[in-house]
Amino acid sequence: SVLQKQLTELAPGTPNEVVLFYWAGEAKSQLYVDLQEKVEQQLMHTNHGLKFIRSDASTQAEMFAGAGMTQDTFPLLFVATDSMDRYEGEPIVESLLAFIQEKLEPITPQQEANVLKFTSEPDFNEKLASGPLFVKFFADWCSACKAMKKAYIQSATRMVGTVRFMDVQCNGGPQAEAFCGQFGISGYPTIKLFRSRTNVIDFEAARTVA
Repeated sequence: SVLQKQLTELAPGTPNEVVLFYWAGEAKSQLYVDLQEKVEQQLMHTNHGLKFIRSDASTQAEMFAGAGMTQDTFPLLFVATDSMDRYEGEPIVESLLAFIQEKLEPITPQQEANVLKFTSEPDFNEKLASGPLFVKFFADWCSACKAMKKAYIQSATRMVGTVRFMDVQCNGGPQAEAFCGQFGISGYPTIKLFRSRTNVIDFEAARTVA
């Protein structure tokens, strides 16, 4: 989502952190502070390697306001492994524990192979002729792209047999750059569903595992 992209760029997580941005004094924020503390206590004696980080956004209000975020934006809870994924569930310990467990599971080479790689426009056209393609346009320097990588691979794995997923690295060479230019790609990540070359749908939903 736009919000997740903004926050990732403002305060990117490092691997194996559970990061909570809250607003001191707000009741809903306090629920998630309590939730994070309870989960931290439950995992205290396990070999999870996680760090639990809490950041009071009210002390950095000006910085967040610059990204269009107010106290109503918070709380925001993320689990950062090899991507930074937002927890949008209820403040229930079991629910957050399950979410963390899912994010700690490593991506296998077999799962990565479920995301096709753009090599050339003729190859893209050949693959598209076989059925719809869900395409992520990205750049290798883009922090928001890195943050959604794991969720994208997990989604591709879950959708095997339904729709295929593809990555196009727009700064990955002249052919990729030209291809991205054809579709007016100006920001990253941009996601489009291609049913054909002329039937293209912009994807605006939250970029988490479906």
